Amino acid sequence: MAKDNGNERASLPYGSWKTVRAFLGKLKTTAIPPRLDNSVMVGMSGSGKSEMRTAFRFLGLIDSADTVTEKLRELVQAYGTDMWTDMLSDRIHSAYSEVIGTDAEWLDNGTLSLLREKFKAASGMDGKMLDRATRFFLAALDDTGGTYSPHFKVRGARAASMKRAPAKRQSRKAPIPEPEERGPKAPEGTVALPFSFPGRANAVVHIAADMTDAEWGMVDAYVRSYLKLHGGKGRP
Repeated sequence: MAKDNGNERASLPYGSWKTVRAFLGKLKTTAIPPRLDNSVMVGMSGSGKSEMRTAFRFLGLIDSADTVTEKLRELVQAYGTDMWTDMLSDRIHSAYSEVIGTDAEWLDNGTLSLLREKFKAASGMDGKMLDRATRFFLAALDDTGGTYSPHFKVRGARAASMKRAPAKRQSRKAPIPEPEERGPKAPEGTVALPFSFPGRANAVVHIAADMTDAEWGMVDAYVRSYLKLHGGKGRP
């Protein structure tokens, strides 16, 4: 218990209940030491060890000298068995009896503000520490299989900035034209002879693949006659 203006207030657990539960499981598979010292809490940070001791003291699993109690032995023995939820429920409700009070009905229908008021009055905590203490309590209750007010886990609406994934840049390559867009297919036995005119649409002439000099002369004569009849300009 901690002193605050002459009044005793509980040092409520404010760490991770998941870490506490995992540590109890570790003790079940190894051995329960006579005391909870740093050498047992291997791999934990300094703050993690402090949070573990605070939780164990509050739950009555160790005393002020970090010596383990019979309550710890009973809880570890029940871990992973059918007795776990009942044993844990008794330990949680007993440890938090001063917070819960004599009338526990508020646990079933209370608001989040009421939960915070109860915890603040019992511990003097506020702000983020108070939030962490209530989360530890609710997480432990979840493990007991019990129920509590649905309002306890409702958090104030806080706008969260949602980052949208950048849109994929579309390729700027010119689309490859379909065969129909490349001009009509040359008839069998002929080749396409394309013509390009500045400022005008392109043209394609299909001619025989094995044209003779005489036939080329006929083509030349035909073109000249066409230009003459239709008033074409630019004739040689």
